[in-house]
Amino acid sequence: MMWSTLLLLLIIFLLLGAIMFNLFGTYATNEKAETLTVTAKNIANYTLNWNQLHRQYATTKSAYNSTIDAIGNTTDTEIIVANADGYVFSSSTNTATMPARIPDSYMDDARAGNIARFTGTLDGIFADKVLTVAYPIKYETYVIGVVFTNASVPRLQSSKMELFRMFLIVSLFVFAIAILIMYILSQKMTKSIKDIRNAARMLAAGHYETRAKITGNDEIAELGRTFNHMAASLQKLDDTQSTFIANVSHELRTPMTAIAGFTENILNGTIPPEQHSKYLQIVLDESRRLSRMVTDMLDLSKISLGQFSLSKSAFNIAEMLRLIIIQYESKIEDKHLDVSIEFAQDPITVFADRDSVTRVITNILDNAIKFSDPCGRLSINVITREGKAFVAIANEGIGIDPEDIGHVFDRFYKTDKSRNDKKGTGLGLYLVHNLLTLHGETIAVKSEDLKDEDFGGSTNHPARRTTFVFSLALGK
Repeated sequence: MMWSTLLLLLIIFLLLGAIMFNLFGTYATNEKAETLTVTAKNIANYTLNWNQLHRQYATTKSAYNSTIDAIGNTTDTEIIVANADGYVFSSSTNTATMPARIPDSYMDDARAGNIARFTGTLDGIFADKVLTVAYPIKYETYVIGVVFTNASVPRLQSSKMELFRMFLIVSLFVFAIAILIMYILSQKMTKSIKDIRNAARMLAAGHYETRAKITGNDEIAELGRTFNHMAASLQKLDDTQSTFIANVSHELRTPMTAIAGFTENILNGTIPPEQHSKYLQIVLDESRRLSRMVTDMLDLSKISLGQFSLSKSAFNIAEMLRLIIIQYESKIEDKHLDVSIEFAQDPITVFADRDSVTRVITNILDNAIKFSDPCGRLSINVITREGKAFVAIANEGIGIDPEDIGHVFDRFYKTDKSRNDKKGTGLGLYLVHNLLTLHGETIAVKSEDLKDEDFGGSTNHPARRTTFVFSLALGK
């Protein structure tokens, strides 16, 4: 950019210089012609006055010639005065080289009463080219003579070159300042771009903590901030993926270890035959858990690739909730949960993909039971409004911290990384959100603090009530 801009400036200066050179020449010539015309006019007037004085007082011609010489020296002009027939009457030039008569070709226009202008040697009178103005001397309506004022063309060219040299000096000075400013700007710009480039290389090498250095508020700085935002997102994704891989590895290892261990003990007789059914049930449960986990990951992959299809049909959501609650009966009893179910009406028919809705409810209900305090309350409500069925599942327990509310549906995100959710992969609610999004529906969550007064003033009660609410389209 710097060299391109400087090249453009150079071309502009060259074009401007060529234009100015011609303009200087034209200006200098026109200006000198005006000066010659004014001088010739003054001499013509002086000649008329002298002619009158010469007739009345016999003024000498030497005085006239001295005046012509003085005017020529003062104005740096060569002056020739000729009568109407072209014969030289007086001149400020060297009389030795002056012809007796000026050719008619130079006299005709002035004789006609016009002001003429020539460029040349004036028929060899001058060694170098001169700019000549022929001015008529008029007495009443008659032309009685012609004044020729002459200026050296080489001197005009010299003046033009002097003006052009001044232009070149100014141009070079401006060009030097432009180079300095462009160099500083280009260094500043390329430094920011190089910082972003180096940060990108570090990022490509796996150093996700790398950030570009940002200064200023221009477009390059905005690009740097965007890059840093991308790097932060990649770092966050890398951290969550690392956590996910560790969790999945643990999740896969646990059921596989249980399956392999119990199967081996049954085969080698360590477990007596009367207990085979008990441990085979454990193997079956672990196999199903492993299958669900793999299915979740495969379905998320299909959703991200746009290959997951829905098979919608009308079904009773209330009946589905009852059947799912029955499946979790043993877990509910283990925690002694107080379950309440309320439906706005029964049946409540919705139009959705049955399998997907089952997985949505199963994931939410499983989390609600897992994070409920013993003897807490578990409530399931379904209401209908404006062509939608709204399913609310609430529990009382540790709840969700305010800073985690906005991330519960993020991929790989786990709200409890230290205590209760050691086995979670962070995919359940992410899958729930994606399945409902495919349906064109929404899901929301809130976690509110419970008051001691609600429990008779006792502080030994669940800390929060957490509620998940999602919508489904009503069917016919």
